[in-house]
Amino acid sequence: MKYTDLKLSYYPKVLPYAVLNLYPQFLGQNMNRILNGPGVAGHFYSCLTDHLAMHLIFDVHAGDTKKNLDWLADEMKKGYGIERRIYSKKEVLKQPYKEGVRLLYFRGDPDKPFVLFNPCGAFLMDANICDGLSMARKSVELGYNFFIINYSQCIYPFHGGFRSARQDVSKALKYIMESDLPINKEGFAIAGGSAGGFMTCLCGSDNFGCKAMGDPVPAALIALYPVCARENYVEKAMLLGLTRPGCNSEDMDPSLHVADDCPPIFYFRGGQDILVCSAAMKKYEEALKAKNIPYVFHQYKDGKHGCGLGTDKDPEGWFEEAIEFWESHR
Repeated sequence: MKYTDLKLSYYPKVLPYAVLNLYPQFLGQNMNRILNGPGVAGHFYSCLTDHLAMHLIFDVHAGDTKKNLDWLADEMKKGYGIERRIYSKKEVLKQPYKEGVRLLYFRGDPDKPFVLFNPCGAFLMDANICDGLSMARKSVELGYNFFIINYSQCIYPFHGGFRSARQDVSKALKYIMESDLPINKEGFAIAGGSAGGFMTCLCGSDNFGCKAMGDPVPAALIALYPVCARENYVEKAMLLGLTRPGCNSEDMDPSLHVADDCPPIFYFRGGQDILVCSAAMKKYEEALKAKNIPYVFHQYKDGKHGCGLGTDKDPEGWFEEAIEFWESHR
């Protein structure tokens, strides 16, 4: 087996008693199938144990999470869930924190383009259950191919902050484009939520954008509640960019670096989001306007941080609108 081939990646953990009682719907037959399954399934089991607490803190819809886990179990049964390392053994030996980087692939129709998703998690964890799995499920239902890049985390020594994570996105794009996976590689989209939304905005910047990094340029960007305000110290602390050598606050502000050829972007903020600054979203909007970049921005009346699909809240329906926006620019 090659180093980059599918490997088992879960590590069993003990779920807190309180969480078990609060979320009994997660512990049925499908949970057992996920727990005992290989590869991508094991990854999401570890995600589940890490991030169920986020359902208590953020605005994640419990019904959507159950649908996501049911869908994940079905994908496993069909053999469609694929997890790959994208760094070679030599690269990992040089930068050990890259060992945990994974590219998760959910198969759609061969003639359909793909989405590369950057998960939320403040560069401390990959909280895919909040939004990544929801968007994957909905995208695959429409036939789109879907990738989630679990980029390297700031908790590791010698990590370069968001710069290292941005390099992981570039590596993932290169891996996808050079692969023989049955997908349409034209007109793809890059998406992400929270810290991953920040990464998505960076992909349209003049300093860390796809063109600046030598990457293929997406047809559209889709950013869910992107955390990217240098004026907001809560967001600054979450991004952890300033704790790394060579990082400065201006690098962290996409509104100062909108590229002249930034891809069209769809982004939104929930009205009850205490982690994403409303003023920063407006500032980014003004920067997009100044460069004549096609965009859609929604400031919804409710919806907390990490609201995912926004089910039963004002943001509900953003996914369908974002797909339509993407398709109009493909």
